[in-house]
Amino acid sequence: MDGAIESWTKYKILPSLTAAQAILESGWGTSSLASEYHNLFGIKSGTSWTGKTVTLQTEEYYDGSYHTVNSTFRAYDNDSQSITDHAELLAESSRYSNLVGETNSSTAATKIYEDGYATDISYTSKLESIIETYDLTAWDELAFKYSGVDVDSSSDSDSDSAPTSSFGTKKISRLS
Repeated sequence: MDGAIESWTKYKILPSLTAAQAILESGWGTSSLASEYHNLFGIKSGTSWTGKTVTLQTEEYYDGSYHTVNSTFRAYDNDSQSITDHAELLAESSRYSNLVGETNSSTAATKIYEDGYATDISYTSKLESIIETYDLTAWDELAFKYSGVDVDSSSDSDSDSAPTSSFGTKKISRLS
């Protein structure tokens, strides 16, 4: 939980999304990618990655069906490095910039799929199910409270009320 909360306080990546992705991508930490290489999020190495890597078989959805392919993934020394790298990747990549500050878990789950994080056509609904089943929005509420952010879920529109700034689909403001 601490790493997911820190993902919000440092990078404004929603803790419920971080936790749900780690659960889904790692099979509760049981996949070999997670258990042996500490990659909890299925993050591929990409061209700019200069750290350790591992090549493993994975399933990708394209052309209307799933295909087994070999992919090169990032490898970490521990789970904490994986959580930090995930938050940095989402926060610093223009591809995922629409997730920074998003306060609605359902919207975040939709956006990350639309941004191309995963090929699984059920990715959004799987994330939403995990978030709901394990009440991961409680982690969001803790993160908001810890970081001094008040989320007004009653309004999704821009209003002229006192000091607020819009992040995502909901309004947030600093607590006094």
